Amino acid sequence: MTVNHAVVRLTSAAVVAALAAVLPQAGVAQATGPTVTRSVVVEETLSPDEFVLEVCGIEVDTVVTERTVTMEWPDGRLRHHVVVTYVPADERLAVERDAFTDSFAADGTRTTVGLPIRLIDQTTGRIVIRDAGRIIFTDDGLDIHGPHPYAVSTDIAPYYCPGLFPSS
Repeated sequence: MTVNHAVVRLTSAAVVAALAAVLPQAGVAQATGPTVTRSVVVEETLSPDEFVLEVCGIEVDTVVTERTVTMEWPDGRLRHHVVVTYVPADERLAVERDAFTDSFAADGTRTTVGLPIRLIDQTTGRIVIRDAGRIIFTDDGLDIHGPHPYAVSTDIAPYYCPGLFPSS
């Protein structure tokens, strides 16, 4: 199975990609524990939010709150835990709350577990989408366990912009 859309929201995705790039340099495993890095972004405003502009077609500011913990072992394994919330200023757009862990094996295999994407309608409080479970990224595509409608959707606009689409 492959992802049908190229848009990825997570700001920490760039951090994960940068950390994954260092995995091939891992050599001999050592008996030491991981190096742990913590990051907290209390509030950052995306002005304008380029993701919302691309997906929903409107210009809006979004406030981001993010906490990450990255653990890197000498043998090349890496674990990146993310808890992030995106709150758009326009109430027609969904709030996104994500809590997930990306793990990279020493061979570079990536696995994501948790709730990588939860979207909540700001006006009703209704959960618009709830991705949950595990996704293993392989050379052949995605190995998906659990409900991940976001990963297989061809159109994500109705999820992110519920106030712009009539209810069915």
